[in-house]
Amino acid sequence: MTQPMDPFDELAELFLTEPEQFPQYPPNLNDEKIIIELAIIGHLPVRAGVWLTPYADAIAREEGPTALLRMETDSATLQLIRAQKPIPSPPESKSTLDDAIALVASAADTWIVRPPPNTPMAQLVLAGADRLTILSSADEAAVVAAYQIVKELYEAAEKNNCQLPTINLAVLGSDRHAAERMRQRLNRTTNTFLGIELQMVACIGQMDATIRSTDFGKYGDLPDRKLRSLLEIIDESASNAAAQHPTLHEEFDEPESTRPTRKAPPLSIIKQIAQPLNTPPTSPGAPRLSAAA
Repeated sequence: MTQPMDPFDELAELFLTEPEQFPQYPPNLNDEKIIIELAIIGHLPVRAGVWLTPYADAIAREEGPTALLRMETDSATLQLIRAQKPIPSPPESKSTLDDAIALVASAADTWIVRPPPNTPMAQLVLAGADRLTILSSADEAAVVAAYQIVKELYEAAEKNNCQLPTINLAVLGSDRHAAERMRQRLNRTTNTFLGIELQMVACIGQMDATIRSTDFGKYGDLPDRKLRSLLEIIDESASNAAAQHPTLHEEFDEPESTRPTRKAPPLSIIKQIAQPLNTPPTSPGAPRLSAAA
C-alpha cells in the first residue's frame, strides 16, 4: 500500500500545472547597520504578549543587545534586553518616547517593534523595516493563520508596488522538532504559490524566568504617530549614536523584484487541508482531498 500524500502536496497539485523556480534575494550586506524588525503576532498559545520578551531575549542572545518596542493604539512601552552597559532611564516627568529611543539607540544592535493591533498590512510592508517576523505556535490553526498573514503581506506589497521585506518565522511554545515540521508544511504552500520561503529564526519551548531586561517606561505621546515615522526616528537616532564610529561599506542595490504573480489558494481550502485526512470537509461545496491507497 502506498503512503498517503501530504495534504499540502495535494493542494499544490490542485492549483498548479507545473512548478517554477523562484529567485533568491541577497541578504543585507551592511552587517554593522542596526536591524529593525516588525514582530507580527500570529496564532500563539495563551496570551500572545507574554511571549514578546522571551522572543526578544532569544534574538539578543544571537545578535546582541535588543530593544523591544511594544506599540498600542495610543501608547508604547520600551525595554532593552541584555544591555552590555548601564543606561540611565530618562526623567519620568518630562521624557518622551523620542527621548527614550535616543537613549536606547546608543546600546541596541537590533530593534524589535510590535506594531499596534490591527495595523493594516500595507503599513507593515511600507514601514521601512529590514525584516518581518511572524510569531506563531506549531499547531494546525497556526499553519492556517501564518499562511494568511504571509498571503496578505504579499498582496499588500504587490498592490503598493514595493519590495516585500524578508519574512521570518519564530515558533514559540513548541519543541524544535514540531517547530521545524510546522515550518516545512507552511513553506510548501508559501513557496509554491507566493515564491516566499520562511526561515525559522527562533524556537522557544518554554519561557525563561532569568531574562535580563531594563524597562524604559510607558509613553502616551503617540496617538497620531505613524509606524513608518517611528521607524525613521529609530534609524535616525541609531545613526546619530554611531556618528563617531563610521563604517565603510559599499552600497548595495538590490535588483527589482521579478517574483511572478501567483493565484494564492483561498483560506477555506487551507483550513480544510489542515484537518486530519479522515475528517470530512467543512463545507459541502469544497473539494474533498482523499488519501491515495
